[in-house]
Amino acid sequence: MHTFALLALAALAPAAPGSPEPPRFWYNAQGKSGFLDRQGKVAIQARYDWVDEWFQGPLCRASVNKKMGLIDRRGRWVVPPRYYRLSHPVGGRIVVNDSRYRVALANRKGMLLTPFRYSTASCTPTGECLVAEKGRYSILGPNLRPIIPAIYDSLTHFNTRGLAVARRGGALLLIDRTGRTVKTLPYDSAAPRANGLITISLKKKQGLLDDRGSLVLAPKYDEIWWFSEGLAAVRSGLRYGYIDGSGREIIAPKWQYGAAFLGGLAAVRDDKTYRFGYIDRRGKLVIPHRFTDARGFDTHGLAVVTVRPKNYRRPGPLHGYSGIIDKRGRYVVKPVHDQIWAFSDGLALFETGSVYRTTYCMRCRRDLKESSRYGYLNLRGKVVIPAIYAHGTPFRDGLAAVMKDYRRRYIDTRGRTVWKQTP
Repeated sequence: MHTFALLALAALAPAAPGSPEPPRFWYNAQGKSGFLDRQGKVAIQARYDWVDEWFQGPLCRASVNKKMGLIDRRGRWVVPPRYYRLSHPVGGRIVVNDSRYRVALANRKGMLLTPFRYSTASCTPTGECLVAEKGRYSILGPNLRPIIPAIYDSLTHFNTRGLAVARRGGALLLIDRTGRTVKTLPYDSAAPRANGLITISLKKKQGLLDDRGSLVLAPKYDEIWWFSEGLAAVRSGLRYGYIDGSGREIIAPKWQYGAAFLGGLAAVRDDKTYRFGYIDRRGKLVIPHRFTDARGFDTHGLAVVTVRPKNYRRPGPLHGYSGIIDKRGRYVVKPVHDQIWAFSDGLALFETGSVYRTTYCMRCRRDLKESSRYGYLNLRGKVVIPAIYAHGTPFRDGLAAVMKDYRRRYIDTRGRTVWKQTP
């Protein structure tokens, strides 16, 4: 946690009504933390030792005197600051820790529902919680009674079919909500995926099961990545290809590296030139290999790429100069910047002049790169906010946090300062 100073006892009282706009952005004043709205006005006074950097949803975490709780949008304590750590509510449950890192479950108001006896816990929106106690895993129902008893060495949450992967002794099992073994899995390991499939591993090879536990793809690949736009990158030896959700090989492994499909294209690296290009869903190379690094295309049909000139000599992890291309491979922004981030709110953060010597700034919670300057580009590649800041972050909800003269400030999409940290 970020703790700056002890809070006065008055801070525990309910906060005065804030601005009409809901709180969004963290700010610091005289060693205390609060929140600003999207206009840069104070929505919650700086009265806490630490808060989440962004106010998301109806509640936010905050701490005083090294104890953490939850506050509402007016800065009032919904869960008093009594825990060493706590999570945001999920399914009406909050996972809390004491100073010995023991875990318990609490309700939305922070009242304990279980003793501090677990080593880990995670809950689902339905109110079911996966917990571990003394090396044994179980699942508790919304009434906190065990659905699955604590007899397993490892356990996952239920998938949409009501099945979970469990291990007991040396056996890998697929169990239902009654704890009945639906199937014994003859594999070394198994892990559910977000799309409902289950990744299996046998003798260092990976395959797939469907959400019912039926075999989709026998273990044959060294690695299976996540699915994006219906395809997943797979590695066979030192080559990457792509499969679909049925396990069918759509693009045979032939690339030294293959990234996820985004916007209908995927960045792949050639093993002869060590350069990136882009392929379509049929595996056709539509943008030639000419980049030292390449990211996925965004919703605007743009991608950040990096090129490395022959005479490029720079310390640090930079691979060259960054630019932005469209899906035809044409430059929207020529590669002249040290780094470019993804577009948000119609603007992209860029960095120039990086030398990779850093100084830590406590006020802004950041390592600042000496000599680096940050600015912002629009979708046409034009610099709309000049590179005058010592640090910058992507825009979010219309504002971006930047640093200038070792003071944190927020700017809007027109580059106007809406809030500036006082000395």
